[in-house]
Amino acid sequence: MPEYDDELRGVLFPEQEKKSDRHPDFTGKVTVDGVEYRIAAWKRRAKSTDKPFLSLTLSEYEATPVEEIDPEGALEI
Repeated sequence: MPEYDDELRGVLFPEQEKKSDRHPDFTGKVTVDGVEYRIAAWKRRAKSTDKPFLSLTLSEYEATPVEEIDPEGALEI
């Protein structure tokens, strides 16, 4: 069975811990040229038409090393 090719594919999930309007409504990952990126999306409305749309941002995906994760869910800085 061939391995799944996730190139130019990604996923978005509703953000469960949104703490302010500045935080994204959806987050996920996408793969482009073999590089994983974090994708964030915000629900917006067009000023002129009031039609809904999603505003997207991509940033390089940086996984948090396990040893840096606080058991209470906060990152050590």
